[in-house]
Amino acid sequence: MNERQAVSRARLAMLVALVGVAGCDDRGAPTGPPPPPPAATRVINCQADVRAGTFDCTTPPPPSGRLSADLVLGGQGTYVALRSSNVSYTSSTATFQADVTVENLTVLPLGTADGSTVTGVKVFFSSGPTVTSGTGTVTVANPDGTGTFTGTNQPYFLYNQILATAEVSAPR
Repeated sequence: MNERQAVSRARLAMLVALVGVAGCDDRGAPTGPPPPPPAATRVINCQADVRAGTFDCTTPPPPSGRLSADLVLGGQGTYVALRSSNVSYTSSTATFQADVTVENLTVLPLGTADGSTVTGVKVFFSSGPTVTSGTGTVTVANPDGTGTFTGTNQPYFLYNQILATAEVSAPR
């Protein structure tokens, strides 16, 4: 074997070794598209209609062209169900109100970290409420507190109980 062939074989061996080392990378290739942002999977939109006396909640459809990673609580009708009753409007005080319950649709208890200690379930407002018809302003008049969920200073209602599978909270 001449010197030129020896150098070529050495270069080839080095190239094979580099390819082998690169193949040992532990990062791996992505296994699928990235999930949507967590905030988007927690959204439940609620609409109130004073004239009709209704208060309904829905989950917006997932963004088109992406897989839904709705594996966190918040999917209305999937993991939780917010339901309203006793919807009313008092014109003398300009008060629109409703009793709202939370139903646990998961197989795990909600409102507890260990299965027995109550931490409660917080239902928060990521924005609004917003007037969608007519004029005036709408505010959350009696929240239990404010917290940071998807943003800062978001009002919430605390359902201070443990909710077993299929259990419905007391109305708030």
